[in-house]
Amino acid sequence: MASWVVQLIILLLAGYGGYAIAEGVNDRQLIWGLFGIAALAGAWGLLRNGRWSQYVIYVIAAMLTMSWVVVVWQLMGEGWVTDHVTAVVFALAPGALTVVVCVAVSLAVFKHFHAAKN
Repeated sequence: MASWVVQLIILLLAGYGGYAIAEGVNDRQLIWGLFGIAALAGAWGLLRNGRWSQYVIYVIAAMLTMSWVVVVWQLMGEGWVTDHVTAVVFALAPGALTVVVCVAVSLAVFKHFHAAKN
């Protein structure tokens, strides 16, 4: 039986996968659908303890993090980040929290598949 952390990660991945597929269908965006399928595949692989799933999860976490960094970089280039400090902090907080979650998920998945052998 998987630990509660791994079960939570599976739930998060499956939820994100469903959301991404729904957004892909609603907005007719192929990339959302592909991310959704990859997230569901990663969740399924983690549920089945497939070692391949860790790499799918790492790619999803890296792509989400990089996409947030690129958007912030573009906004900085447009001068948006220097407008109102309080508004900027509140606007960037959800993305920063997503990055923290991506790092935490990656570390937990790494520990799950590379547990110390006694």
